[in-house]
Amino acid sequence: MSSGAVPHNPPRSAQTRTAAGRAAYLGALITLAFGLLIFCADPRGHAWDFHQFYAVGSLPADQTFDVDAQRAMEERLWREYRPMVEEFNFSPYLKPAYYRLVWVPLAKLDFWTAYRVWVALQVAAFLSAMTLLGKRYGLDSALVLLLPMCPYLLLSFTWGQDTGLLLLILALSLELSLRGREGWGGATLALGLFKWNTILLLPLLFLVQKRWRTVRGFAAVAVVEVLLSVWITGTAGVRDYFALATSPETSYWSYLMPSVRGVALAVGAPASLSWAVALGAIAVFLWRARGLDLEKSYAAGVSIGVFLAIHTMGYDLLLPVMAIVMLYDRLSVGWKAPLVVFYLSPMPYMAQKLTDMRFNGLAAALFALVVAIALSLQRGEQPIETAAEDESPKAIGAGAGSPA
Repeated sequence: MSSGAVPHNPPRSAQTRTAAGRAAYLGALITLAFGLLIFCADPRGHAWDFHQFYAVGSLPADQTFDVDAQRAMEERLWREYRPMVEEFNFSPYLKPAYYRLVWVPLAKLDFWTAYRVWVALQVAAFLSAMTLLGKRYGLDSALVLLLPMCPYLLLSFTWGQDTGLLLLILALSLELSLRGREGWGGATLALGLFKWNTILLLPLLFLVQKRWRTVRGFAAVAVVEVLLSVWITGTAGVRDYFALATSPETSYWSYLMPSVRGVALAVGAPASLSWAVALGAIAVFLWRARGLDLEKSYAAGVSIGVFLAIHTMGYDLLLPVMAIVMLYDRLSVGWKAPLVVFYLSPMPYMAQKLTDMRFNGLAAALFALVVAIALSLQRGEQPIETAAEDESPKAIGAGAGSPA
């Protein structure tokens, strides 16, 4: 990140934010309607990942990370509930053991009932995250109207992933930290460790920046989660987890990951070199980003962190939407604006499909966005504008912005 400053785009007017607020409600309805159309048009994508979560909730605690038990249960559910997809694809469950406390109650419901409940929770979490971010930063109407076409949003919902929940946790962590409750912000961030591969860059960055209150809050909750996981599965479960995490089973679709490691694998780099490239990029990022303020740290950690993560899939690309909202005044001008539109549009996903996966369109879109975000976070830049800084008593359709 260079030190040269770029002209700062002035904050949007209160009238624009109010119009965007009305559009947000329309956009939410369009999102649900468009997602329903996709859901009905292609049932093969339904519950692609949720069947894995449901399987873990159906297994005894001591078999949570037993690869043979996972495979057998997943295949049984696949054959019973997803007969429209003939070929069974096994994807190992690698989320922390404490997270099965979510799946066990859901597994007591009928599979499709549990799936609908879970998707409804994800939709609610996503809309809550957008509302929270919108109150502080505003939601531009163009951005809201792009979201219904966003493939990462639809992938997350239809596959039964938990990216919407993680996005809400990140938004809450940011809000608490900006209100001066850094310890609670760190503790809230640790609640997202069920997807540790995508958020781990943030606590590492806070550690490098010596944000001790945030680090202590994060560490306290993380320790509780680790102890809870060991209590659930026993020490044998810990061994099973690391055995599974280092097994070839976890390398499925690695060369298609929209990340620096995925790109390295796609061009033929050996697995060891791909790890070295990813870890080296993380080290460079932490060094270059150590001087960022709190808001810029969240924006960078959430977006660039996904690209540098050791394991990233298409639905994870929903997380950088948070950085887009935070930095929209800077990303919606000049050459950066088309990159944001390209990123949120179906084009990267379609390019990948039309080339039979020979072109990693998602990685290209994420890399372009990361470059735009990195240049928007230069040290010479002014602080991020928020809706709370506007003199108008109205924020986006819902009242005043949250106090910093």
